[in-house]
Amino acid sequence: MGGKISKFNHVRWFGKNHRRVIILGLQHSGKSTLTQVLTSEFERAAKPLPEIGCYKIKVDKLTLSLYDLKGDSQSKFFWRHHFEGSQGVVFVLDLTKPEEIEQAKTTLHELLADELLKELPFLVFANKSDKQEASEEQIKGMLEIREVENCRAVVGSALHKQGVDTGISWLINNMKPLV
Repeated sequence: MGGKISKFNHVRWFGKNHRRVIILGLQHSGKSTLTQVLTSEFERAAKPLPEIGCYKIKVDKLTLSLYDLKGDSQSKFFWRHHFEGSQGVVFVLDLTKPEEIEQAKTTLHELLADELLKELPFLVFANKSDKQEASEEQIKGMLEIREVENCRAVVGSALHKQGVDTGISWLINNMKPLV
């Protein structure tokens, strides 16, 4: 019952043209760089609240609330507090750290299995492709997400703004408003 009340209030407060996106990933994967690129490319809808990692931008007719969540092991405990009411997930993967691929895969699969995130579109942004080449199919294979239908891998570089538009466009087209 609490979930329905919370979602109802979210819709009433933000409206049908508002989408809440959480940006997750391991520490130093490029989450904040990606957020900075998005906030610089699109018009800001509100003053940012960097102390809680919240930024609002306007993309087409939508207002996106971006929650840039820290990736260190202590902060992961608090990720779940941001799940309810979210309508899209961006998981940032650092391609230059092959030693962390297994940990990233485990973290991603835990997120994909979470009840609050199960139906949401997941954008896996394989970051730092300017330093380490990979294809979308290779990323899907490494992370074992080929069969996950609500998940898309995009290879790019947040720093060089490569793949960012492609990924965000896919995410926006696959997010549904709360009802």
